[in-house]
Amino acid sequence: TTQMVVPDPHCAGKPGTHNKHIFSHHRKCRPSNETMRSNHHTSLTTSLLVLGGALAGSLTTYIFLSRKRVKNQPDPETDHQVTRTLIWNCVGNALSASLLYIGDKLKLYKTLSECCAEDGSFVTSTQLSSETGLNERWLREWLAHQASVGIIQLLPPASSASDDERQTESDSSLRYRLPKAAAEV
Repeated sequence: TTQMVVPDPHCAGKPGTHNKHIFSHHRKCRPSNETMRSNHHTSLTTSLLVLGGALAGSLTTYIFLSRKRVKNQPDPETDHQVTRTLIWNCVGNALSASLLYIGDKLKLYKTLSECCAEDGSFVTSTQLSSETGLNERWLREWLAHQASVGIIQLLPPASSASDDERQTESDSSLRYRLPKAAAEV
């Protein structure tokens, strides 16, 4: 049989191939089985990645184009309230982040976790102050903030207290509880 020899830049110097690619089925002229399996695996992986990316892009485009626009949706270009809300949310989140950091560094969450370890247990700002040695007034403010963002729970007044006692209850006797899920985080 006649063989046609053509220089192939893709085969030059690669292990398992010769410098010239011979168009025949002669075994010594083809890449080794290991090289063929490796190339097949690489091209299959690349094909799957390209296909996955194309599908994800198509799905994202479909969802974006098919979603319904809400009528009377605020226009961020002209509605100042959208920007005000965004800015105040950022400020509020920054304040919450700083108070989370303070609670962690002063080991307030650890102390709350220990005080609220048993079911039905709670802590007041006065009790937390005696446990930590920190100022009761500042702890009361910190506890109120943590309850307002939902990290700890503000418990209702004791059921044995009368209505008059509940109305005269001071802020320092408010009862707080760190939920077990929050204690584990």
